Amino acid sequence: MGLLVVHHDEAVGLGRLAEPLAARDLDLVHVDATTDDLSDPGAHDGILVLGGRMSVAGPLEEWGERELDFLRAADDADVPVFGICLGSQLLALAHGGAVATREEPEAAIVAVHRTAPGRDHPVTAGWPDGAPAIAHHSDEVVRLPDEAEQLLLGSDGPTLWRLRGSLGTQLHPEIDADVLERWIDAGLVDLSHVDTDALRTRAREADLFLRAAGTSLVLRWVDGL
Repeated sequence: MGLLVVHHDEAVGLGRLAEPLAARDLDLVHVDATTDDLSDPGAHDGILVLGGRMSVAGPLEEWGERELDFLRAADDADVPVFGICLGSQLLALAHGGAVATREEPEAAIVAVHRTAPGRDHPVTAGWPDGAPAIAHHSDEVVRLPDEAEQLLLGSDGPTLWRLRGSLGTQLHPEIDADVLERWIDAGLVDLSHVDTDALRTRAREADLFLRAAGTSLVLRWVDGL
């Protein structure tokens, strides 16, 4: 089975997903959407679109326009996409949604719950209601595409949503407390309004749950391809 992993930023990679994905019988192909040509989406069984520090809330750079075309082609070819953070924003834009920059970035550990459709979806049905997840972003989807439905709620924007066979989440199921600490130290978003010591402590306290719930969420999608 072939999985295309689309990168945008060397600081924001697969995180804790790298090891379990490598352990599966997958043909993993990695591309950098900002520099590489995106291949025919039909050559893959699924596409995992990762995050990045760049903004797509305003006019898009050339790479962004190319990626939107690629995501539309994936939808036409019935190839499922899982977009994480920036990946979710791009997926929404590709299908008529809208993205905006927040007044203040959201950086928090949030309690996440299933919606009624989320209880029946094969990926989110196994999500334990109230489980913690990491939100860390400056931009967010402010209008979902037509026909999209929310499957998980917890962040103050669309938390995890579905459009046909594809999923998008503003959360970071791929990271844990260690990665979050590196992001805080690197200043990936403006956290001047956040008690970062409290955020670090909360992430440490919830780390086992963050790892288990986030990793299994993405792996349920992969195993369903």
